[in-house]
Amino acid sequence: MKKTLIVTLTLVEALFIFLAYNSYKSNNVVLDDVKLKEDVKVDKKAFALMIQQSDGTYEESESNTFPTDMVFNKTKSGCIDEKGNPIANSLDYEDSKVVVTTNRTSYCYLYFDLDNSGLAKLSSLATTLNDTSKISKYTGPVTDECSASSCTTVQQAQNVYIVKSNDINNVIFEGYCWKIIRTTETGGMKLLYNGVPTTVDDHQECVAENGENASIVQTIVAFNDISDSPAYVGYMYNKTSGTLREMLYGVTQEEVANETYGAGVYTEATNVNLLDSTLKSTIESWFRDTSNIHEEKLEDAVFCNDRRLDANSPYNALDETYEYIDTNQYIYFYNYNPTNTLECANQTDSFSKSNLKAQINYKVGFMTEAERNLIDKSSAKSGQRYWLGTPRYYIKTGAIVRSVGTDGGSNYVNANNPRYVRPVVSASSSVQILSGDGSTASPFIAN
Repeated sequence: MKKTLIVTLTLVEALFIFLAYNSYKSNNVVLDDVKLKEDVKVDKKAFALMIQQSDGTYEESESNTFPTDMVFNKTKSGCIDEKGNPIANSLDYEDSKVVVTTNRTSYCYLYFDLDNSGLAKLSSLATTLNDTSKISKYTGPVTDECSASSCTTVQQAQNVYIVKSNDINNVIFEGYCWKIIRTTETGGMKLLYNGVPTTVDDHQECVAENGENASIVQTIVAFNDISDSPAYVGYMYNKTSGTLREMLYGVTQEEVANETYGAGVYTEATNVNLLDSTLKSTIESWFRDTSNIHEEKLEDAVFCNDRRLDANSPYNALDETYEYIDTNQYIYFYNYNPTNTLECANQTDSFSKSNLKAQINYKVGFMTEAERNLIDKSSAKSGQRYWLGTPRYYIKTGAIVRSVGTDGGSNYVNANNPRYVRPVVSASSSVQILSGDGSTASPFIAN
């Protein structure tokens, strides 16, 4: 059912409209982006475009088309009658066009706001700075969204900007400091937890390197408390013995015999990823019980626990019962050597709230090795070691998972060794950057 717009005007706005009435009658423009609801008759010239300026005020435009780089303000927009009285439910907005829904003789005002979304801001910064050491565009494959039954990989990303500099990657969002990792193909911003703001001279700052305070836990925790199975490289898992296919993907060869097997993509299997890792339990407990983050401000992003096997893995027999004997049973995962790809090829590795094959309880997860590798070491650095969500290998001593070193560089360690925890969320495309320049002293303020 189509939503209709209920226009609420303050006395000042109504007065402004009334006073501007004669100007609208003589200065109207023909708008190609306006269409009429069936049976509605209205003078298509009776429109005024109100364009937001950098100081927040609005000025009337003489253009005859909508601005493509601005956001239509449905709350302020509406129509008035010949006496300057607002007409309720007079406009709707669909398919990037304003729809007139009133038959009354009317004069309509259409407000457009500056686009202050994270994607718009960072795209603009990339152009202005023209410095790929600070911010660069990523054009490789990216997997940023899943439905209940499948995940979408865009082969050539259009909207992904990697933020590498501490001069522009700090943001205060939902009461916490974050480091901007990157934008998502779906228009959001992936953010790495960086502690709480510090008040300095009546304003809030985000310290670039604050050690354990950049972690949600002060007592370090394991990725998984046990690591004597390849399954324990998983953010979630469900079998710790059997064939490699069962341990990594949770299904047997027989269960996928009649399906197309593509590196762990199973269309029917539901018995996958049933048990939580220690890291997942820690992150989700914090999100649920401690944080004040409103989940409706987050997009349902993908957190990739890439368990594909490396092409050079000494052991790759998926359907034989696995038992470690010697180095011939070493298992190398896809990020045995760090990669820069944001693709998550396996649906069973693409953790999101929507994905029934890799379902998390809340829209919060982890940074991947590829994301750490794409941003500058100084951006990843907190002065402490903390977990990533990327497997490296399995050997006699246990499951090895990647982490971030004290210098922000690549590291890896046994899954049962403790590390600090820095969760990642993805602010939705509707979140606006209201102020700030992204530095530690003047972080972006996002809401």
